[in-house]
Amino acid sequence: MARRIKLAWWTRLTSRPWRIVAEIESADEIPATLPKNGAVLVVARKKHKWIAFDCPCHLHHRILLNLDTTRYPHWRVSFGKKKRLTISPSVNSSDSGVYCHYFIREGKVLWAKD
Repeated sequence: MARRIKLAWWTRLTSRPWRIVAEIESADEIPATLPKNGAVLVVARKKHKWIAFDCPCHLHHRILLNLDTTRYPHWRVSFGKKKRLTISPSVNSSDSGVYCHYFIREGKVLWAKD
């Protein structure tokens, strides 16, 4: 069973909003390291396929979300006026034995109260 983590209040503060740092054509091209609060879009034939980023819990696990609307489940990405990332619905991850549930809205991480 995944363990729930309790983050200190200061780990929730981020100075830089979440944003897209690159667009690539294949999931195989996702870099091993990404900048803080940076995400990579996988785009094939002008369609968003995947989004990859490191979980904001800082426990170093990678999140890979499906953006292809023909597959289930899938997420949507959008960019606000200042190109800040929004992902919907929420991200609910229990990878690597760690449970994380949050929203990314207008570049900010909002932790869900489960």
